[in-house]
Amino acid sequence: MVSQYDQRRTGDLLSRVGADTTLLRAVVTPGLFETVTGAIMMVGAAIGMILIDAVLFAITAVGMAAGLGVAIVFTRRVRPGAGRKLRHVVCRAVCARLIGFPEAG
Repeated sequence: MVSQYDQRRTGDLLSRVGADTTLLRAVVTPGLFETVTGAIMMVGAAIGMILIDAVLFAITAVGMAAGLGVAIVFTRRVRPGAGRKLRHVVCRAVCARLIGFPEAG
């Protein structure tokens, strides 16, 4: 593995890391903005629903909580296997990108 670093110039490795970091920033920044905007809209909608009909809001909130509870139960059952597979795929992709190992295999 160290021989892979010896075969490449430091500038090449730094350039790859810099490009990957820039790409990551370009992906995360809009997602963060959308998340904050969505949260503000959700709070505003909840306030509006409470002002219009508090009983209907309570029924909706209970239904959403029940749906979220079911989703959490199923997610906990799936998460261990999905996490292992995701780590494997990410490790292979990072090695292929930074060090030049083949991705297939």
